[in-house]
Amino acid sequence: ALDWVDVVSALSADPAKASALAETLSEWPGNSTRQLAAVKARLQALVDSGQLGIFANGYWGHPAMKLPPEVNLLAASHYLQALEYQRKANQIVSILGAKTPNIQNLAVGGVANAINMDNEATLNMKKLYQIKSLLDEVQTFVKQVYLPDVIAIGSMYADWLGYGAGVKNYLAAPDMPLDTAGTQFDMPGGTIFNGDLGTYKAIAKFGDEYLRDNVEESIAHSWYDGDWQKHPW
Repeated sequence: ALDWVDVVSALSADPAKASALAETLSEWPGNSTRQLAAVKARLQALVDSGQLGIFANGYWGHPAMKLPPEVNLLAASHYLQALEYQRKANQIVSILGAKTPNIQNLAVGGVANAINMDNEATLNMKKLYQIKSLLDEVQTFVKQVYLPDVIAIGSMYADWLGYGAGVKNYLAAPDMPLDTAGTQFDMPGGTIFNGDLGTYKAIAKFGDEYLRDNVEESIAHSWYDGDWQKHPW
């Protein structure tokens, strides 16, 4: 969402008002007046130095950027916090394999991690709990900061939602099953046609008849001769 944020505008924000606004969005503890004032001071120091660093290439002051200063300060603060939580996510990768993305001569899905509860050189219970702790921290940040920011900033640019619309038919296959039968998913699937949420139809399981019977592959726009379309199985 930082593409829509005028970082320099945040310098005119009132940290107390920004903190009060943040309290209406989520319970995130990193939105205190003191913390936001510290971020404002950091941004001011960057601007005064003439070297904006990671903020150097923004369209600051552009008339299309219409967020109030307090929202800009809040978003800039959360962006800096996100860098810290990105580091936590990378810690998880380091514990599991220490490289992302994996080198290209590995099989799809990566490699297995050796598990031995009694060996410090393998994936043991201590490391598994460390991974869980880091995942919980990242999840909390996503739920209490990232998603509320996207919703809040997106609502202020609602008039942009019609720009760039292309195909309005959407398909999401279910993933991350929560049971062995493949009927419950952490990421459910479904279809929406013509951008109308009223047409939503769920894909209830792996091998769902609705998905199976309606998926086809076409060669009309390929290098093959003909224009037929058939089921892929």
